[in-house]
Amino acid sequence: MDKSPVRARRTLTFLVAAGAPVVLALDNGGYETVTRGTLGVVVWAVIALGFAFGFLPRGRPVPAAWVALGSFAAMAAWTAIALTWTESSGHTFEELARVLQYGGLVALAYFSLNRHTWRAAAGGLATAALVVPLLSIAARLDPSLIVDHTAKNLGIDRLSYPFGYWNAVAAWGAMAIAVGLAWSAHARSPLTRSLALAALPAVGLSVYLSYSRAGAAAVVLAVVVAIVLGRNRWTTFLHAAVAAGAAGLAILAARNEPEIAHATGGAGGGAVLLVLGLGALSCVAIALTTRFGGVDDMRMPRRAARASVALGAIVVILGAVAAHHPLSRGWEQFKGQETVVTTGNPSDPAARLTNLEGSRYQVWTSAIHAFDSDPVRGIGPGSFEFFWARDGDSPEYLRDAHSLYLENLAELGVPGLLIIVALMGGLLAAGLTARRHLASDAAIGASAAAIAAFVVFLAYAGVDWMWELSAVGTLALGSAAVAGAAGSGRWGSSSIGLPARLVAIAVAIVAFGVQIPPLVSTQRRIDSADQVKAGNLDRARTLANQSIDAEPWSAAPYVQRALVEEAQGDLPAAGTDLRNAVDHEPTNWAHHFLLADLAAREGDPATVRSELAAVRRLAPGSLFLLPGVLLERRRIDEALGLTLAPLSPG
Repeated sequence: MDKSPVRARRTLTFLVAAGAPVVLALDNGGYETVTRGTLGVVVWAVIALGFAFGFLPRGRPVPAAWVALGSFAAMAAWTAIALTWTESSGHTFEELARVLQYGGLVALAYFSLNRHTWRAAAGGLATAALVVPLLSIAARLDPSLIVDHTAKNLGIDRLSYPFGYWNAVAAWGAMAIAVGLAWSAHARSPLTRSLALAALPAVGLSVYLSYSRAGAAAVVLAVVVAIVLGRNRWTTFLHAAVAAGAAGLAILAARNEPEIAHATGGAGGGAVLLVLGLGALSCVAIALTTRFGGVDDMRMPRRAARASVALGAIVVILGAVAAHHPLSRGWEQFKGQETVVTTGNPSDPAARLTNLEGSRYQVWTSAIHAFDSDPVRGIGPGSFEFFWARDGDSPEYLRDAHSLYLENLAELGVPGLLIIVALMGGLLAAGLTARRHLASDAAIGASAAAIAAFVVFLAYAGVDWMWELSAVGTLALGSAAVAGAAGSGRWGSSSIGLPARLVAIAVAIVAFGVQIPPLVSTQRRIDSADQVKAGNLDRARTLANQSIDAEPWSAAPYVQRALVEEAQGDLPAAGTDLRNAVDHEPTNWAHHFLLADLAAREGDPATVRSELAAVRRLAPGSLFLLPGVLLERRRIDEALGLTLAPLSPG
C-alpha cells in the first residue's frame, strides 16, 4: 500500500497548523480586522471548495462536536439578529465575522481531520505554541534583533512582543507550558521529548517578563491540567519540577540585569541566554532520563491516588481558611477599596505581582450594569466601549469587557452567555470524549496537550480579552477542535448525500461573504489614511468612498471621509459625513467631539458647546473634556475663548 498520499496530507496538515497561529501572532496577534478577515476568507473558501469537489468531509465529528458547531451557528444567528438593535452596526458586523472565522476554523478541523491524521495537526499547533515565546524572549534579550514596539512606544517594561499586549504573551506562554509538559512526557521520540521540554525555561521567562498576575495563575493551572489529563503523571510532574527550576534561575538572572528587567536595552542578554541554555540542557537530561529510565511506567495505585486527591482537597481548604485575611485584603485591593503601599524596591517591575490592584472590578461591574439594562437582548455585540464611556468611573478607554463570558452577557444577554457556555463546553466535551478512547502514550500526550491548552484559554478568557486576539483564539480553539477530531471516524466523500453537501456549500459561501465587507472596508480606510499622510487627498477621498461602498452600515468609513474632506477644506461635506457617523453610532461620543472640533474651525462656538454637551452626556469622564490637556482640544479652547478653566456644564 502506497503511504505517500497519507504522508503528504500529514505534512501539509502539520505546516498549516503550525503556520497559521505563528503568522497571526507575528501580525500583532491577529487583532486587526484585515488579518483575521483574510484568515476567515481562506478558511471558508477551502471549506466551500472542499465540499464542492469532494475533498471534504474526511472526518465524522463526534456528537459533542456537533454541539460546538451548532453553538457557533446559534451565536452567529443571534449576533446577526442583534444588528436590529445594536448601538453600532459596524462593530456588530465585525463580531459576526469573528464568530464565523472561529467557527470556520473549528469546522475545517472537524471535517478535514480524523483519527488517522489529527496528530499531525496537534504537532503543528504544539510547534507554534513553543516557537512564539522564543521569539518573545529574543525581542527582550536583543532589542536590536527584534523590536518590541509596544514596550518601546509606551515606555513600559512589560514584554509584549509579538502580540502588542503583555497579557497575551502570558496567556500564550501558559498554554505553551501545558503543551510542552504533555508532549515531553508522552512522545515516543526522544528528540521530540527533549525539544518540547527544553523550550519551557524560556517560555516561563516570557510569562514572568510580561509581569502578568493572571499569567502566573495560568501557569499553575497549566501544570495541574497537564498532569491530570496525561497518563505518565510522574514523568509530567518531574518534568514540571525541573523546568520550573530552570525557569526560576533564568528569572533570577533576568532580575539581576536591569536593562532586561526594565526593557531599556539588551545589556546582560548574553548572561540570561547562557542561563537559559544551561536550563535547556538540564531539561534535555531529565527528558532522556525519564524516557529510558522507566519513569513512564510508574503508576500510583488507585486507592493511594484517591487518598492523595482527598488529602490535597483538605490542604486547599485549610489553606484557604488560614489565608482568610490575605484573601480578604486582596479582594479589597481588587475592588479598589485599598491602596497598596509598596515596600522594598518601588522600581521593581514584578512588584505588581504581589497585589490585585487594577480596574477589572470596575469594568466587570459596568458589564453587569450593561446586562441589567437589557437582560434578554444585551446592548449589541461590540458596543461595550460606548456603554463603558457612559457608565465607567474611569477615563480609561476600553473596547472590551475583559471577560469573554461577562462581555457576552452584556452584549448578547442571557442567550449570549448560554450560547458561549454551550460552545466552549461542546469543544471541551468533544476533546475529552476522544481522549478516553486513545490507547498509546503518544496519542494521549498529544490529546492532553491540546485539551490542556484549551482549558488554560477558558480560564484566561474569563479575565481578559483573549477572544479578540485571533492568534490566541486560533491556538486555543484549534487545539480543542484537533483534540475532538481524535475521535472522528473516516467519512468518505461519497458518504453524505447531495442535499447535505449543497447545504454545506451554501453555508460556506454565506460565511465567506460575511468576511468580505469589513475586510475590504477596513483595508480601504487604512489605505485612505496613508494617502492623507502622503498628501494625495483626491486618492484618499476615492478610497474612503470605496470603504463606504463596502460597508455602508458602518460609521468608521464616514469618519475617514470626513477627515479627508476637512483636509481638503470641504467643511460642509465633512460635517455631513460626521453626522452620518452619528446616525450609525448614536452613542459614540468621539463623533460629537470631531463635530465640535469642526465647528471650532468654522468659528461656531454655539455648535461647539452643544457637541461638547453631547460628549459630556455620552462620556462624562473623558479626558477630552479637560481644556488644555490634549492637543486635540487646542482649537476648541481657542474657539470658546478658554485658557485652562474647566468647561461649565452649559
